[in-house]
Amino acid sequence: MYHENPEGINLAYYQRDPKLPNDDAIPFNEYLETERITHGARGHFALSDQHEVDVMVFLKRTNFTEANNHMFNHRTILTPGVSAEYDYSMGEPTDNVRNRIAVGVDLQWQTVDQHESPNAHAVEVDTLLSKERINQQGVGPFLVDKLSIGKDWSIVGSLRYDNIHNELSDLLITDSSSASGARDFSKATGRIGVTYSWLPEANLFANWGQGFLPPATEELALNPNAYGGFNTHLVSATSQGFEAGARGSFMHKALYDLTLFFLKTDNDFDRYRLPDRGQTTFYRNSVSTRRFGAEFYGRYAPLHDLDIQLAYTYSNFKYAANSQDRIVMDDTSIVKYIKSGNWLPNSPQHQIYVDVQYEITPRFTVGVSIDALSKAFIDGANIDAEAVEAYALINARVVYKLQMGTILGELSLSARNIGNTKYVAFSEPDPGGNAYQPGAGREFFGGLRIKL
Repeated sequence: MYHENPEGINLAYYQRDPKLPNDDAIPFNEYLETERITHGARGHFALSDQHEVDVMVFLKRTNFTEANNHMFNHRTILTPGVSAEYDYSMGEPTDNVRNRIAVGVDLQWQTVDQHESPNAHAVEVDTLLSKERINQQGVGPFLVDKLSIGKDWSIVGSLRYDNIHNELSDLLITDSSSASGARDFSKATGRIGVTYSWLPEANLFANWGQGFLPPATEELALNPNAYGGFNTHLVSATSQGFEAGARGSFMHKALYDLTLFFLKTDNDFDRYRLPDRGQTTFYRNSVSTRRFGAEFYGRYAPLHDLDIQLAYTYSNFKYAANSQDRIVMDDTSIVKYIKSGNWLPNSPQHQIYVDVQYEITPRFTVGVSIDALSKAFIDGANIDAEAVEAYALINARVVYKLQMGTILGELSLSARNIGNTKYVAFSEPDPGGNAYQPGAGREFFGGLRIKL
């Protein structure tokens, strides 16, 4: 995969012309290039009606190059891994009480050889800023228990322990100033869920669980204190959340799925820059958040030829900070703070999708959809003048099914953003103010699919 990185643009550029490039795009030729090959095998062994074993092994090799406006980063990554799971089932399908226990472990290793060189206006300078090898290993034993009581009740509980070891060897500097070091992250997490199949129209469920997210290699390997070495300031992000809801169907004409959720997070990862390190992005732990909301999906077919779908998400995602946390901008004269009660970036409060499809004939189908999002902020400072405005996109499609003897086909024509609406498809906190990723204008697509 090769991806030219156009970067986001600032608000002034977006308002003037969304097609304007980022000022760094051409002189530094920013891009991401990935070459990857994956080998793997799965095995399932049914030893008896009660005992089963599942095994998976894999090996991935990745060559990765990133060119940004400061440097070239080259990585060669070798990732082997194995997962094994043993299942024991108790009770027959007709028994009132049935139980299934799964015990297993995930094992993974990774070696990352990387080096960095300066980017002098799209030319890689033959000078090493850092050269290092990172050895990683992870062990994750787990236990899952599913208890079924009668036809209506089901209880699922799980426990997991993760232990992740990261070790870095500085291959560029071998004296006392070497950046070699190690970082370990570990945590036990659990989850429990209950479902109650009360009626076909109302299957109720509730779940509670914990989350654990250690720093990724990208976050850990970008050291704000020096070129090379680990970021020793990072700790793992954690979360715990609860969800409850119902799903069901009515007379084969309608179905729905409703979920209410709450999530509390601590030590989320955030990005920042340092004045003396060019425009390299580093990572830090941010303030806690509280997120609650609702998700609804419904489908209704009032007529045999008419199908209506609706999806809606309400998101109330806010910071819960005990103190103000400054957002460091490239222009240090700009002062911004993340405050308790502010909305999280790129998190619209309302998202809705509606799709209507009508089958004119068994072979000819037409459809129209609307995709709409409410206002979203570009960073935790929640400045209204910088916010991404709400938008709605109208899309349409026509599908014709072909048949030539035993060969089946499908010819389609679709249009996206028919109204040619100007909108921001994605925003992100950016210390340089280039937080806006403009969406495409009116687009047309044609397709032909053949099934032999």
